[in-house]
Amino acid sequence: MPDYGLRWRRTEAFVLIGLTSFVVLISIPLILASRESSRRSQCRANLRQIGVALNHYMETHQTLPLAARWTANGLDVGSMDAAPLTGHVTYENWLQLILPQLGEGTLANSFDHSAPATAPQNEKPRTTPLAVLRCPDDASNSTDNRYRYTDSVRKISADFVRGNYAINGGSQAAGRYPGRSSAPIADGYHYEFDREAGTFQWWGNGVAGINRAFGPGEFRNGMSTLVTVDEVRAGIHAVDSRGVWALGQIGGSITFAHGASGDDAGPNSPGDRADDIVGCGSLHEIFGPDALAKEGMPCCSYWQSNAQATARSRHEGGVNALFLDGAVRFIPDSIAPTLWHVMHSRETPGDRIDADGLELPAKKPVTSHKIAARKTIESPNEPRKIVNSIGMELSYIPPGDFIMGRPDKDLDNNVPSETPPHRVRITRPYYMGAFEVTQEQYRRLMLANPSWHDPSRGLKGITAQDTGMMPVEHVSWEDAAEFCWRLSALPEEVRLGRAYRLPTEAEWEYACRAGDDQPHEHEPEPNVVTGENLGEHLKEPLSIMAVGSYAPNPFGLYDMRGNVFEWCSDWFERDYYLHSPTDDPQGPNSGFLRVVRGADWLFTGEGCLINRRVSPPWTSSAFIGFRVVATIGANSNHPAPDKPELSGALALYSSHRNPRAMELIRFDPTRRTGTLLREAWSASPVWSPDGRQLAFADAKTDIVVTDASGQYPRNLTQKAFPFVKSPTWSPDGRQVAFAASPDNTAWSLHVVGNDGSSLRQLANDAANLAMPAWSPDGTRILFVSVRQDKPGVVDLSVVGPDGKKVHRVREDVPFIAAPAWSPDGQQIAFTDWDTTHAGMRLVVANFDGGAQQTIAEDGLNVFPVWSPDGRSIAFVHYESLQSLRGDLMVHDLASERSTVLSRGTLVFGEDSRPSWLPQNPSSATRVSVAGGSQPSGAGIR
Repeated sequence: MPDYGLRWRRTEAFVLIGLTSFVVLISIPLILASRESSRRSQCRANLRQIGVALNHYMETHQTLPLAARWTANGLDVGSMDAAPLTGHVTYENWLQLILPQLGEGTLANSFDHSAPATAPQNEKPRTTPLAVLRCPDDASNSTDNRYRYTDSVRKISADFVRGNYAINGGSQAAGRYPGRSSAPIADGYHYEFDREAGTFQWWGNGVAGINRAFGPGEFRNGMSTLVTVDEVRAGIHAVDSRGVWALGQIGGSITFAHGASGDDAGPNSPGDRADDIVGCGSLHEIFGPDALAKEGMPCCSYWQSNAQATARSRHEGGVNALFLDGAVRFIPDSIAPTLWHVMHSRETPGDRIDADGLELPAKKPVTSHKIAARKTIESPNEPRKIVNSIGMELSYIPPGDFIMGRPDKDLDNNVPSETPPHRVRITRPYYMGAFEVTQEQYRRLMLANPSWHDPSRGLKGITAQDTGMMPVEHVSWEDAAEFCWRLSALPEEVRLGRAYRLPTEAEWEYACRAGDDQPHEHEPEPNVVTGENLGEHLKEPLSIMAVGSYAPNPFGLYDMRGNVFEWCSDWFERDYYLHSPTDDPQGPNSGFLRVVRGADWLFTGEGCLINRRVSPPWTSSAFIGFRVVATIGANSNHPAPDKPELSGALALYSSHRNPRAMELIRFDPTRRTGTLLREAWSASPVWSPDGRQLAFADAKTDIVVTDASGQYPRNLTQKAFPFVKSPTWSPDGRQVAFAASPDNTAWSLHVVGNDGSSLRQLANDAANLAMPAWSPDGTRILFVSVRQDKPGVVDLSVVGPDGKKVHRVREDVPFIAAPAWSPDGQQIAFTDWDTTHAGMRLVVANFDGGAQQTIAEDGLNVFPVWSPDGRSIAFVHYESLQSLRGDLMVHDLASERSTVLSRGTLVFGEDSRPSWLPQNPSSATRVSVAGGSQPSGAGIR
């Protein structure tokens, strides 16, 4: 008889096992969720404890702590903002300063505060882990995951422990006008120094800076909407500097430049430049870029800096952040980038931040910023509005007087200053553009649209929009002046006697004030109400708006305090306000920088005042546009903008013709248009002496020659080398010299016949030979080389075409010196160090020695090429070594003025080296001008 009882018991057991497994299965996620919740709670508790410590510190010192204290230690304080962010200049950071408030007084006292963080006596305290500074959710933050800092110059190394919290340094770009330490750029970044005292400060719009602390009165954002400390990841390897709080190192202990260059789109940003850190190239070699991206820790191997680490965490969907009111809130990854950025700016008025859904306390509803304009000022005899022949609306501005500038309150010693207040009288009426010049208006006259906010740029969020009514930006002062000249030359404008120009600074401020005669204090911006610089909604990732989206001022002018900054006609002089005339001041007679006024579409704060800023006239940015002024009854025979006379054409590997692709083009420097020659990779193109052929590095693997139209290619080197670059023709056109390398690191010079025959190597008495330039008389080849007897020192040297008679002509130059001969062979142009040996400038010097003439000194100016008549030098300008794109410039030697020919269309590196078509290319006696070869007999004066 079957044992049903036993069978039942077995069935019961199977059911019981199944139920148990089911319970376990459904419990595991709950357990994991519970553990994650616990870990997140601990992270939040740590942040609250840090918040209490910061509050106690501020009560004691009346400021928050410095982000870090740097001491120059013999370095030039004028260039400390370009110095490494680690090493013997960093002494203590904000976490070290609040140790007593965290209850770690003994640890605080164990530091030698008179020595750098890397000093041996500070090894024990700087490697002491603290639980309060570590989030348990980040498994990488363990006691054995130390960061090894190595100073290759001083030959020392130091270990640091990691943490998960970083103070907010700001949402601005970590940069400045190149070479102009005293001129902060338009997005809130400041660098000030005193060489005599050997002191400096470096800060942005966050809550702490280098050697710069901020007090309660400087936090205009408010308590509940200003981020103080971000959560960060701890890094994943010994060379990964992220999360290095390090009790003295800066590393991951400060987040800086949230999204200023489009990299940081919010917490846990996946962009490959959202974490620009030291040693990133090594991380790519160890893990590979795909592995880093999958880990959620992307990094950028081409920018070796650690000043732009965004907030990151292991939490699902966001990060914790500490706010100035002491609250800790969870910020989702989906936060709008604009809101993310302004929450990191102490400049943004708190009542303008729409932060619904971020666990913020209840706040008063924000009233609509689309308010009605004040009573409009009528013009007595002239029409209040006119519309010109291309549909631009202009408003009548009557004569009047006002107080220009503001009192000197010694507010951060900002440069440029709007002080002192002084009486200005506008004696003549004028018409001013009611709106900033739009992209459509600019395109109509200039046949181009340089704007960053343009669908052809493929910008996310803008491709589906009609941008024609948005203000044109990325225009230089010179571009704006030429637009005015072309507008004035239109037949209908000539017939009506209307001449257009940029407004003077006095006209601009008078029109902006529109009857307000009071000196402007440094107070909350007028557009806290109108919101002109914040876009329709702060949550929109692109805050730039179509012109006229807000109410006009009493003169009928729109967007004077927002959308884009605007060029004025004036040169800048620091003390001009002290001696400017009362009636119709026109600005200084000369200068280096032009005045910019207004505010922009993204960065808030100081720019929202009717602010005065400066910029070199050839530079441009996505934040600067312009509006025009018209005078009636003016002389229609107005002069054209002052610019050099240019002839011929340049061969250029550029995106000038197609913003989405690099192409080999024939570039017309007068019309500034490009004709396609070749779509494939064609680096460093160079015309042959007769102008009938082009040589270039094809994909950097072969020297290829085509005809002048880019057709009928023939390969001269036939894969003889893995890497080639820098071709230059002999004056007779029979040979091409170039640089070659087996590994893209060690380079040597070679010569090949123009038919691919007689390939041979030139001199090889240096570690690296590159950038050859054949002299006009054919007897010498100039090149750059790395010294074997002095590793790291680069010289300009010369060798004969037979490889003999090598000797140095200039010592200690940058490796990108890229020399070029003058047409008569008497002078050379090349890139040299500036006087501080920190920056680089373009210079001209006699070949046989003597004084140098500086052509361009701001930023990085390289790859010169002389015009065939010797009157001009074309070159490539980058803002810094970290720039991804550069401008094609031309310098007129007679007037000593530089002009932009093509903006932001050249990639970084030698691929972009231009070439000028020889004069009278049909003549066999003429030679190529690229790579330094020039027509014989032409002078440079």
